[in-house]
Amino acid sequence: MDLLIAIRHHVVNNMLLQVDRYNLHPLGVGIFKFGNLVEWDLIVNSPPFIVHERMIRFVKHNEAKNCKQAPFARAGWFMFLGYPLDLKTLDFLQQVCSSFGQLLFWHSQDPSFARVLVKVLYDDDLDVPRSLTVKHDQELDGASRSWTFPMFLLQSDLADHWPGDEDPAPQTTAILTPS
Repeated sequence: MDLLIAIRHHVVNNMLLQVDRYNLHPLGVGIFKFGNLVEWDLIVNSPPFIVHERMIRFVKHNEAKNCKQAPFARAGWFMFLGYPLDLKTLDFLQQVCSSFGQLLFWHSQDPSFARVLVKVLYDDDLDVPRSLTVKHDQELDGASRSWTFPMFLLQSDLADHWPGDEDPAPQTTAILTPS
């Protein structure tokens, strides 16, 4: 806690920034809330500084040690057979695809009532289920219904980007939240 107080003292007295709140944080020295977005941006983009013989740098709260890049590795075309006609909407298909990836495109002009064709970003072929179940509540009678349908991967390519770099060596870090 002494280091946290010393960091606050340095930020307020030497950098002349307003610290509204600060607390200990399990992923760094502490978490700080600044007076406004300008101060927050200044501290995030400032170079590291030394307090009690430790190098301190601020990172955004959503870029702490537990944040990793997780790019999708593949993009592929999927076919759902026997998909419920009443649920053939973009919103519903986005929800269905979110269980294994991210919907890129829905072939909404497909003349077949028996299938749905979607292009989806996803991580790994092994993570894609062989079938899906969707559930929908009926507004009038209060009963809900579910449908299970098979899905098939028709074509797949590697996505356009490579995985992120390995983790850097740990440093003493103060985490902060935006104002």
